[in-house]
Amino acid sequence: MKKKALLLAAALLGLASLAGAVSIGKKAPNIKAKDLFTGKTLELSKMRGKVVIVDFWATWCPPCRMEIPHFMELQKQFRKKGLVVWGMSVDQGGAQAVRRFFGDTKVDYSMSHDDDDQYSMKYGGIQAIPTTFMIGKHGEILHEYVGYHPQEVFEKDIRDALRKS
Repeated sequence: MKKKALLLAAALLGLASLAGAVSIGKKAPNIKAKDLFTGKTLELSKMRGKVVIVDFWATWCPPCRMEIPHFMELQKQFRKKGLVVWGMSVDQGGAQAVRRFFGDTKVDYSMSHDDDDQYSMKYGGIQAIPTTFMIGKHGEILHEYVGYHPQEVFEKDIRDALRKS
């Protein structure tokens, strides 16, 4: 019985440390993954000086799909000012599920797959999708958005983030 209690306590402490690992103002955990469409390796830590949106999503999630056109528009609108949008699929079907979902549709922002949930775990164990993080120019987490948010919310926060040095 004591052994089970110790294991439970250790598990809870582990979850607490994961939850504390990601919070507003703290450094964003690094992500290094291939873009599903270009094959290029992307690395968050090498995007310093840019504002980065990392969106954890899935093809089967209606609110996630509703945000895709918004992220495409935001990327188009703010790319030259220093915005990078990066979709991180958590689909069980892997990269193939994402490629099938988009088919011939041209996505103008980076798209990767979170193999083995390694990145969603680094970001506190994503509990709901979409979950989106805005990361500042110095690598700090500026905002966390859980669930669907209209484009205007992101626009305002992007403008604010781009103005910060």
